Order: sequence, then C-alpha cells, then structure tokens
Amino acid sequence: MSLVSQMSERLNSREEVKTLFRELGVPISQWARAKGFEPEIVYALLSGRVSGHSGMAHHVAVALGMKRRPSEVKLPRPIDDGAFLEASPPGKASEDNRRSQ
Repeated sequence: MSLVSQMSERLNSREEVKTLFRELGVPISQWARAKGFEPEIVYALLSGRVSGHSGMAHHVAVALGMKRRPSEVKLPRPIDDGAFLEASPPGKASEDNRRSQ
C-alpha cells in the first residue's frame, strides 16, 4: 500500500506523517527522491525547521497531505490579478469618488 493511499481527506500533521513513514518502513529520503524532492527539504518540513508556506517545501507539504492542493482551496471570492494589483488602498477609492462628484 502506498504512502499516498494511506492519507485521508483531512490534513496530516508532521507527527502523523513521520509515524506513517515508520509504520510502512519507507525511508524518507527514498520517498523524497522518488517524488523528485530534495530529502533535506522533506526532513526540514517534518522537523518544523521550515513551514511549507511557499516554495519547494509547500510542494512537499501538499504531496504529504499536510496542505491542500491549490485547486482544492476555496477562496471567498475570485482573485483577478489585474484588479488586485490596480486596487486603491482602503479609503482611497471613496476619497477619489467624493472628489469627482
């Protein structure tokens, strides 16, 4: 049975992932290399030295079921990059609207 098939719908904690590796007898370094990750990043994530918020550690956290895949994340509203980058700071838009009236 593969490591991924052992993971459920809920997110896994660091301790749960480490326990699963031990129970299955799978070396972390072997799993990391098989998935195309640097073992040092996986060890850093599982020890808590890195958070997994971004970069390769984020990809490792997703692969281990510690974070949701980006396609599974439900945003409160869609983000339009263009509008987001052009948005006025809070309060600025209402000031501009008052001046134009």
